[in-house]
Amino acid sequence: MGAGDKAVDRHEHDVLRTLVREWRTRAGLSQRELSARLSRPHNFIVKVEGGTRGLQIVEALDIARACGQDPLRFFQE
Repeated sequence: MGAGDKAVDRHEHDVLRTLVREWRTRAGLSQRELSARLSRPHNFIVKVEGGTRGLQIVEALDIARACGQDPLRFFQE
């Protein structure tokens, strides 16, 4: 697997991390507040939004819910 094949380098991941940032800011949450809602360390959201960490589907759905978004809409966007 080459460096460009990593999940965090994929276009889809860029779209997902952009959605995470948009949903968090629309919800009026800081990275720390969202991390707290998820019971995750602060650097979890920092890494997701920064593109150095990918997300599992369950994690993405948890983030959508924590930001007050409909998890089904997550898949539509």
